[in-house]
Amino acid sequence: MSRSVAKTIIMVTGLPGSGKTVFSKVAETMGILVFRMGDVLREYAVEKGLDTTDETLGRLSLELRERYGRAVIAERTFEKIMGTNADIVVVEGLRNVEELFFFREKAQNTVLVAIHASPNTRYARLRERGRSDDPSRWEDFLTRDQRELNLGLGTVIALSDIILINDGKTIETFMDECRVILRKLLARSQGLST
Repeated sequence: MSRSVAKTIIMVTGLPGSGKTVFSKVAETMGILVFRMGDVLREYAVEKGLDTTDETLGRLSLELRERYGRAVIAERTFEKIMGTNADIVVVEGLRNVEELFFFREKAQNTVLVAIHASPNTRYARLRERGRSDDPSRWEDFLTRDQRELNLGLGTVIALSDIILINDGKTIETFMDECRVILRKLLARSQGLST
């Protein structure tokens, strides 16, 4: 096994609009470095002169994984982690078990956090967020969910160590829940009792 870079990698997974970005933002406010796997894909699209629509990013995601292996986005994210000396990092956006196993092989400790919210809640959030790759129609939303599930996201969620439900609550309440989990994980990473 190769040398681990980060003492602990907190991996965050969930379907689009579940609240992964909120979890990551809370981590950043606590001084934890965050690496977003989707950013790796968006950067690749920009390098190739492509737009960052859902259709383009979805196609690139499948093409890259087919050409370089199902863990390629994790590998490229890990290259970025190697440029730091952080003891603990958050990696947002795991999609398949190959990515999960890759990170588990690279870190001394890993924790997989899955965030869940209902389809109606997630669709409303994505429409409000309005990122270039967010679906504007319900049919596009369902197509995106199916693509994510076809990649193996459901299996990753099923293998999670912690599940956070982000439905029917305020963003402040969810952020507080994220903060509690992150404090426990930080304490555990530093060898303190929780």
